[in-house]
Amino acid sequence: MFDDECWTRHRAGAGLLLLLALAGFLTLPLWHWRGNSHPLTSAATVDLCMRLRGLPGLAGLTANVQPAQGSAGACQWRDAQDHAQLDAMLMTTRSASSAGAANLGHFYETWRDETGKAGTDDSAEQAQDGIRSFRYRRGDTHEWLLEDHGVLLWLRSDTLDDAALAALAEQIGTELRTQPR
Repeated sequence: MFDDECWTRHRAGAGLLLLLALAGFLTLPLWHWRGNSHPLTSAATVDLCMRLRGLPGLAGLTANVQPAQGSAGACQWRDAQDHAQLDAMLMTTRSASSAGAANLGHFYETWRDETGKAGTDDSAEQAQDGIRSFRYRRGDTHEWLLEDHGVLLWLRSDTLDDAALAALAEQIGTELRTQPR
């Protein structure tokens, strides 16, 4: 029944074709996830308040864990008079994929574009070494959106000016790149 030679004969190059197909199947997922090299990319949850405890820019403020709402973690820092000084939210590739939006690069671009359409008093975008940041201001509210190799960090403050928020964003970005304590 299956003694036909067309199915069982040796074909030159068949092994190479199989090797190319296998390489293609392995390369596609690696290419798709190529920008996810941040240490927190695979974290489902992150205790942002604990991770950022002790940063000089947050000295004297009280950290309060906020509901995650589809993110990996959220925290709010308040002063002695119980006024909110800084809100932060962190999304990782893993936390975003559980909410259905696995590509944080596209999420960043959508957020940036929608913010521009809604109108801002001032905005600027920077990109270097695979890290993108978008800062914008509406009235007294300053906000930063940072996308760094598989994590997305959003910061908002009604009391900090651009320079102070930029310095704090740099401290937070550096701290989040270090290994968990």
